[in-house]
Amino acid sequence: KIEELDDGFGLYLLWRLKDVPNEVIEGYIETFVNLVKQRESESGLICYRNWGGMRDMFFVDSIPFMCPGLIRYGVSFETREIIDLAIRQIKFYYEVGYNPKEGVYATGCSMSKQKSNGLFAWGRGTGWWCLGILFSYLECPDGADKTWLKGLLDETAKNIVKLQCDDGGWCTYLVLQYPYDSTATAIFVYFLMQVDKINQTQIYTDVIQRGIKKLMSATRPDGRIDSCEGDCHGFGKYSQLYTIS
Repeated sequence: KIEELDDGFGLYLLWRLKDVPNEVIEGYIETFVNLVKQRESESGLICYRNWGGMRDMFFVDSIPFMCPGLIRYGVSFETREIIDLAIRQIKFYYEVGYNPKEGVYATGCSMSKQKSNGLFAWGRGTGWWCLGILFSYLECPDGADKTWLKGLLDETAKNIVKLQCDDGGWCTYLVLQYPYDSTATAIFVYFLMQVDKINQTQIYTDVIQRGIKKLMSATRPDGRIDSCEGDCHGFGKYSQLYTIS
């Protein structure tokens, strides 16, 4: 079922698999794009949930959930306005939800007030930002937008490296550096690996290796991983449940 923005990320990842023909998931993709377009406000922004006060909220989660898939759709079906729609969401969040002085990212923003919700430096939320801009860059056609996204990749990489803990991991509260979160650590390690690959550099090799070492210390012999932040319990409240993934 394609019912929420969340469903778009799994659908997008499935679409990236080379052994899944377009015709198998084309109907689902059209359903998702229509869902997104139905939620577009007069200002051209997409609300995270289409009910009550949530209609005004733009969460960082939305960026990977919809933007890479929309860009891929726009390229595949030569629909430039869909690419522009995706880029507009990223630009809005970057302008409103990013604190350049501290190098941290907000959990969400009010679309009408053009302000962040004031909750910055959530590990997993920053991870959503990383995945969103990474896959959007990979899908984006050459041009000004792709160049701009490339700048975001480099800037974000520098920001998250500064927040790495002495033990190599990253935390839920990135600035306060507690508690340790395998979820954030896994995403940041992957993201830095991809940035180095894109830039054809090895700038982050040491950071990556320290992150992997920390991840391995929290990985059980059967492959299960400790200290993974569970789902959030309501807007603005980070999970207090750290269990096995």
